[in-house]
Amino acid sequence: MGVLVILEMDGETDALLTAAAYLQQRLPTSAVLARVIAPTETGVVLCTFWESAQAREEYQAHPEYGAALQQSGLLEAMTNRRSRVYDEAELTP
Repeated sequence: MGVLVILEMDGETDALLTAAAYLQQRLPTSAVLARVIAPTETGVVLCTFWESAQAREEYQAHPEYGAALQQSGLLEAMTNRRSRVYDEAELTP
């Protein structure tokens, strides 16, 4: 079973999309099995399916993660955020 994370970010849509793409390119990981990002009325929604909770935790604990997050501009671009985490999620074709 995997972990589904849904993150809604408010802010300027183009800035959020650019920052999210930068972070994904800067620190790619094979632990993400699927990722969907879409514009919303207030910013973007990012849905990420991780292979496991442990893989997600290890990725976010990586020493370069914090620096990459800061450099991406994502934190500055967000005016508000909401997230939900679903453990024991299943990815089906």
